[in-house]
Amino acid sequence: MGFLRQIINVNCIINKPRMSNKATYKIDALDCKILNELQTNGRLTNLKLAEKINLSPAPTLKRVRKLYSKGVIDGIHAVVSRSYFGYNYRCYVIFTITKYHYTELVSELVKHPRITSIFRLKERQMESKGIRIQCLLESKNFDQFKAQYKQIAQNKDYLLNIEVINIAQTYKTNGSLMLNQQ
Repeated sequence: MGFLRQIINVNCIINKPRMSNKATYKIDALDCKILNELQTNGRLTNLKLAEKINLSPAPTLKRVRKLYSKGVIDGIHAVVSRSYFGYNYRCYVIFTITKYHYTELVSELVKHPRITSIFRLKERQMESKGIRIQCLLESKNFDQFKAQYKQIAQNKDYLLNIEVINIAQTYKTNGSLMLNQQ
């Protein structure tokens, strides 16, 4: 149990905030339908998508291209089965660090091959000891996890606290953000 409390924050993708195009592009009901359909099945052909939203193919394609160009759609990608490749041991690791070492730790976590997401957490009330970074570290087994944890945690005097949360079972990942017209 003592070892687990020392585990360091892992796995990350950092999305830098994009300049908002909200002022220049208003999402309407058809755009919401397109986004909902593509989130459900990103492999839809333009013809099938047009049928599903009751619009002809040419304007449908024009709208999809506009959604890409305005940054509303970041991309469409495959979700690879982690268990197929044996990555069945998943843990959230939460690091509390001094603000002066934030960039250093995040830069290292982003490069780590088994860290799949990284988040900066909001400060808790009455807690301002440091910055909290949460990552998801994926391993094949506990021994691999320990080795990865040691690699990340070693020689980091600026770590104020490390918390590890083991994931017992995953019910939903990469869920769709179902949209309604605002």
